[in-house]
Amino acid sequence: MSDPVCAERDWIPCVGHSGRRKMTKGELVKFARKIGAVASATSVCVALGVIGSASPAQASQLSFRLKNAVSGKCLQWNGIDGQDISQVKCKNALNQYWGRAGQKLITMSGGLVGEGCVTSQNGHEVHASGYACYKYDLRHNGWSILSTNRGAKTPVGNAVCGVLKTTEGGNVLCGKKVPGDRDVWVIA
Repeated sequence: MSDPVCAERDWIPCVGHSGRRKMTKGELVKFARKIGAVASATSVCVALGVIGSASPAQASQLSFRLKNAVSGKCLQWNGIDGQDISQVKCKNALNQYWGRAGQKLITMSGGLVGEGCVTSQNGHEVHASGYACYKYDLRHNGWSILSTNRGAKTPVGNAVCGVLKTTEGGNVLCGKKVPGDRDVWVIA
């Protein structure tokens, strides 16, 4: 025999009746919104480092600077679509801060945060450029970074062009691994 509470049209169908009143569809939607708001607030707090189990020195950074291990200079977005990424003296400027969006290495400066990506070109020993993220597919925008923890030393690589490195002349290239640490970046 069916339960009269479960048979009502406005109620969520019952799997089994436990003696408790079932939520209406409207109540269920309100409950889901509350759970979503709590989950969103928690994820923002974790991302910003307000709560979490890792110590601040070892926590993965939401935004970071990439400082070359040899030159001591930071990677900089130059703000113009198609212009080469450069390395300059490190300072507290938005165009030197980077973030991750999936496999993309995005700039934290510009009109819209995350609008610009470091983009590889075909071949080795080519300049790394900055372009709007939507212009290239993931092969050109996909960068691998081993760690974004503050102080970590890591290579930055791309499947199309190789590893991000600096030259003695100060250019930022993407190409084959080189002797020494010109292709090692420190998360600052």
